[in-house]
Amino acid sequence: MRTSWTGEASSNDAPRHAPTRLMEVAAAGLTVLSSGIALSRRTALTATAERPATRGVTGTLTGEMFSSLSVPDYRRLYFGNMAFQFNSWMGGLTFGWLMLLIGNSPFWLGLSGAMTGLAMTCMSPLGGAFADAWDRRRSLLVTQTTAIVVNAGVATLYVLDVLSIWHLLVASLLMGMSFTFNMPARQSLMAEIVPRPLLPNATALQTASMNLARITGPSMAGFLLSTVGPLFVMLLGLCANTWTVTQILSIRHRSAKPSKAFTLKSIRITDGFRYVYRTRPLLDMMLVVTISNIFGLSYVQMLPSFARDSLHLDAAGLGILTSSMGGGALVGSLIMARVGIGQHHSLMMRGAAFSICLLLLALGWSGSLWLAAPLLALIGSLTALLTALSISTVQQYAPDELSGRVFGVYMVCTGLTNIGSLPLGAIADRIGTDHAIGVWGSIGACLVLAFVGYRTLTEPRAATVAQPADAPTPS
Repeated sequence: MRTSWTGEASSNDAPRHAPTRLMEVAAAGLTVLSSGIALSRRTALTATAERPATRGVTGTLTGEMFSSLSVPDYRRLYFGNMAFQFNSWMGGLTFGWLMLLIGNSPFWLGLSGAMTGLAMTCMSPLGGAFADAWDRRRSLLVTQTTAIVVNAGVATLYVLDVLSIWHLLVASLLMGMSFTFNMPARQSLMAEIVPRPLLPNATALQTASMNLARITGPSMAGFLLSTVGPLFVMLLGLCANTWTVTQILSIRHRSAKPSKAFTLKSIRITDGFRYVYRTRPLLDMMLVVTISNIFGLSYVQMLPSFARDSLHLDAAGLGILTSSMGGGALVGSLIMARVGIGQHHSLMMRGAAFSICLLLLALGWSGSLWLAAPLLALIGSLTALLTALSISTVQQYAPDELSGRVFGVYMVCTGLTNIGSLPLGAIADRIGTDHAIGVWGSIGACLVLAFVGYRTLTEPRAATVAQPADAPTPS
């Protein structure tokens, strides 16, 4: 029943009686009641949201440490890469131990590392261009299949008892070529999959997974080498590679950009080098990485000889040394994932590179497992810092259309690690592995200081620093 503004019934509402009025009053009451319930619910939710959340010890410590793993495709890429790194470290230690047993000289270890470094140095620009031109997920599948074939071939030769030095050298060359195409494609695919705000966390976690594999891979390989022999280690590596392939196949992301025709004329390999040369932060980073990789990280190839000939350890002791290095690197990576990479990349990279080389001087004269293991742990943590900072710099300054080729230039610099092991192996053959590591590290420390001094003198006259590249659009 309608009423006038005075509250009196209108004359045309006379036919409507009490039942109709009751229905209107009931409907109005239900409306008010539902509005009150909704208001109470919103008030309760607001009060709950405003109350401080109760976080346990684990939540307080981790914070946003694993935030990037909330992206499903990155989670698949992450765990697949962890298995790949696990096999790389386990297989590298196994190949090095076999090389030392067959050749009985640290020179062969240096030559094996140089073969890997030669492949990485020569093929990295092509691998980076390939990552920019072709589908990056397919590139990863090709490289993982290559690793499976190489590992299966070495295992077969070992079973047939015909494995020799040259087989292992060819295997090192092929694995270096595989890694050359793998790394630019993986890092560029990660930049496509992960939203820009989560990219530094994803980079730190990626470094942490590599260092976790550096712990578990060598320690397990050392234990298995001393108990059941190399064959079981290689079979376990094949299982790890197979798992990686299944994870890559499950990635649902597909690149929005069409694949380009891959010809030598169209890939423009030199574009990456030109961009790095014109971008001051990238150029500085590449120079620091080059010095630190040649003089500060090439000792890794010498660890089998350092363990056996200098510290008089067996394969299990070698596993402890390598795992100590990986343990320190893992701790450093997780700390970076928790607190962030921060600012002043260039200064931190220079300090880390100098400290690594200086610690190698102490490692060369350590003389015992109990001194060498903590030194390697500290070196590993600084190596993780240097790696995360350098990858973050590439992701920050390289545009998406050039990221693969810029990562190819970065791979050229990292490939010099293994090339640096060749002269280090020759020196170790003359004066001993421990003394050679110390001398090589001291040379690296002097070169880092010289570079820092040169940049300090020329920085006031330097051109304006390039701004970071635009972020790739998250898919």
